[in-house]
Amino acid sequence: MNNISNIDFYLRIVRLLSNGRRHHRDNICEIFDISRRKFDRTISDLREVGFDIPRPKEGYYYIDRRNSRSELQELVYITNEELAILAEAIEAIDETNTLKQDLRKKLRSLIDVDLITQSILHPRRARIVKTLGEAIQHHEQVIIERYRSGHSNEIRDRKVEPISLSANMQMLCAYDIEDRIPKQYKITRMRDVQNLHKPAQYEAYHKELRTDPFRISGTAGKKIRFTMSLLAYNLLMEEYPLAAEFTTENAPGVWAFEGEVFLYEGVGRFILSLPGEITLLADNGLKAYIKAMIKKF
Repeated sequence: MNNISNIDFYLRIVRLLSNGRRHHRDNICEIFDISRRKFDRTISDLREVGFDIPRPKEGYYYIDRRNSRSELQELVYITNEELAILAEAIEAIDETNTLKQDLRKKLRSLIDVDLITQSILHPRRARIVKTLGEAIQHHEQVIIERYRSGHSNEIRDRKVEPISLSANMQMLCAYDIEDRIPKQYKITRMRDVQNLHKPAQYEAYHKELRTDPFRISGTAGKKIRFTMSLLAYNLLMEEYPLAAEFTTENAPGVWAFEGEVFLYEGVGRFILSLPGEITLLADNGLKAYIKAMIKKF
């Protein structure tokens, strides 16, 4: 194992074989697009450095973590639960932090996208994420079928150029070809995705969108201010932990939020859920939005 040219390949093999299930050699060869001969060499390499891979029964392989060298198996092994926690933690980082994209790439380079989707997503959504991941990798256009937009209140197909997936595989950032702007799309609101296998034409306009503390994406922020009770503060910290950076204690039992949001929908839902616990300050736009929403009740 001295002349490994692709360490990522070996790490993904280890991830697969150490996930607690047994995998047939033919399936592994198909997943990684390798020959049986290369597979046999890989198993030999892993055994050489200390991974305990028992003699296969009916062609099924796995890594026995109990007997593998501890420093190796602890370095590369990650449970499905740990994976989901890592992905959520990465997504909680502000988009302006340059480390976020690096962490996303490292998570995906360590673990095959098929394994991620199978671990933390419903099978149908896993298929959608896999199609989007392939389109991102090959710079291709896709059709998002029957997307349910809460913003426009429409259900229709969207032709887009995928840019990136969030680390927790819940959101897609893509360039909307019809509207000519980048947008965020929720995976759960997609019926299916069709890869057109046509090269992306608007990559010069691709860019990652920022996300405000209330999980709304955009480019131009609107400043808002409000004060809140202890009850509202506790709920804000629990439901929107990124808001902590913009929150201070003004007086005993009174906290203030001052920051930017891209749309009023996110913060508006929070405010409307706590009548009498929040006081709006110095933002006529947000006040007007709240009043308009109250009239709809």
